[in-house]
Amino acid sequence: MKILFYGFGNIAIRHFESLSTIEGIEEYYFFDKNLKKAKLIKKRYKDLKIKLIKNIDSLKKTNFFLIINSTTANCRYAILQKIKKLNPENVLVEKILENDISNLRLMKKEKYVNFYVNFPYRMTAIFKLLKKKINFKNVIKFKVKTINWNLASNSIHYIDFFSYIFKKNPHKIYCKNLKKFRSKRIGYVDFEGKILANFKNFKLEI
Repeated sequence: MKILFYGFGNIAIRHFESLSTIEGIEEYYFFDKNLKKAKLIKKRYKDLKIKLIKNIDSLKKTNFFLIINSTTANCRYAILQKIKKLNPENVLVEKILENDISNLRLMKKEKYVNFYVNFPYRMTAIFKLLKKKINFKNVIKFKVKTINWNLASNSIHYIDFFSYIFKKNPHKIYCKNLKKFRSKRIGYVDFEGKILANFKNFKLEI
């Protein structure tokens, strides 16, 4: 079993640290335009077979069980087209999926097999407990309060969780009192304010 990390920043490192505890993985491949962090990880995990990749086209004949893409979302569609050519068995993509609406429309037309966006709340212990203990059919509103939480990228976790609970997507998503500010990631912005999602007989406020 071979795994490719397409983009190797802090999020990819967390994925790698989890996967490194699993038996049966033959090789790890790290691809990034800057392999500084990848070199440090390779030095730290000397017992694992790790390859640093500078040219993604050199992997066309490699059979990957999983490719994890954790690059920024401003070029995701183009990257997924390259990943698709590698014909992996599974693809895990970090959210936000794509920043460009026109590219999202193109993605919708594509056929991605075993393609997953990383929304883990439905699989985590605390949210499994919420699902078990609360009859959400009797709840009309669920309110989430956060501070310094990356609203733009993380609100989707709650929207996905309740889509899973109700087995339907919200029929309306809208914003209130949004204020834009600079993200800690250079060149990006984030927001503070409220995001609301309306389901049938239920409202989510974040």
